[in-house]
Amino acid sequence: GYYLVGVQGRETGQSPAPVGTGTLSAISRLKSAGAVSADPNFEYRMLATAPPGTRLVPNDTLYARHWHMEMIRMPEAWNVQVGKRQVRVAVVDSGVQVNHPDFQYPAGGTRVNQNDFYTPEPSAGDTSGHGTHVAGTIAATTNNATGVSGIAGWSRGGVNVQIASARVFGSGPGTSLDIILAGIGWAETQNVQVANFSLGGYGNAQAFADAIASLQSRGVVVVGAAGNDSTSQAHYPSD
Repeated sequence: GYYLVGVQGRETGQSPAPVGTGTLSAISRLKSAGAVSADPNFEYRMLATAPPGTRLVPNDTLYARHWHMEMIRMPEAWNVQVGKRQVRVAVVDSGVQVNHPDFQYPAGGTRVNQNDFYTPEPSAGDTSGHGTHVAGTIAATTNNATGVSGIAGWSRGGVNVQIASARVFGSGPGTSLDIILAGIGWAETQNVQVANFSLGGYGNAQAFADAIASLQSRGVVVVGAAGNDSTSQAHYPSD
């Protein structure tokens, strides 16, 4: 029900401000003739903190080691990234160092909610460091001159990424399916939008597939690491 109207034979292109008197006069005549509304065909632009193509490089002390951030062009992405709504990410891993300075709100308090399912080493925190590393890659506070940089850790709306940490590993590299399933079951109750699994193996268990499907049925984005061992053997849950 909208019409794009040219004024006195001119092209019907976008009109940058200020709008010419001829256009304003034509709009006034259209309104007088009974048009419900009439407006210039204004030009709008995408908003950014800096001109397109500008790179934002954080001042985190360990950023120079983050070759992966350059590989995926995060300096360009951070330039346009705007995060305002709260996002909760489940990290099913070895736990997270809850008091790490990169996981604290500016006014105090941690962004990590952790539950322990690894019964052989109950309530031991992150004894391997793997889960803290993974959570940091996702959501470490970025550009705070401290530690590492996180993918979702630098935004104009303020960092509001919370981590729901399900601890399913201990100090060793292995765990069992029942412990992982317990962690997933808890993660489902935490109102998460994303669930990360930087873990895997070669056992194709239907119960694992069902748990992943249950998360997805709730609209959760599920991320599964593909593994680093360059094997042709099927790997789960990534496969």
